[in-house]
Amino acid sequence: RVMGASASLIGVAWMMAAVSEIPIMFFGAVLLRRLGARRLVAVAFALYVVRLILYAVMPAPWWVIIINGLFGAAYGLYWIGAVSYVNSLAPEGLRTTSQSLLTSTTSLATVVGSVLSGWLFDRLGSSGLYCVLAAFSALALLTFIAGLTMNRAAPSSAGSGAAT
Repeated sequence: RVMGASASLIGVAWMMAAVSEIPIMFFGAVLLRRLGARRLVAVAFALYVVRLILYAVMPAPWWVIIINGLFGAAYGLYWIGAVSYVNSLAPEGLRTTSQSLLTSTTSLATVVGSVLSGWLFDRLGSSGLYCVLAAFSALALLTFIAGLTMNRAAPSSAGSGAAT
């Protein structure tokens, strides 16, 4: 039992996270065309923030089933948007390398984040951990938006290829 949850509740919660990705991935091309890569990434970060705040304040373990529905949406939107955005920024001939760097960076963040999350959990408990993670996700969203804003303000060069 983890935080009062049974093994079956944990299994259903993970299933909800996986199942909630399906419609996002299925309609990914449509979402990408309508919203653009940058908006998909920004919406994903915002959903991560909401999800982490909900984890921090959830009054009962069964809430994780509902909250994990946001995980699939955020995860799917992030990957669709990030892969497209990175591809649009990469020069011809370096697109595979850029995708590898995206995946490597994300994987490294997962490894480091897991260790730090365990340390924070021991010191702050689950609610404190999720508050810290929500704050970092909000910081990531603000950093991403600031980068987009600075990029728009900078003089554009021909062939920059930035996606919407």
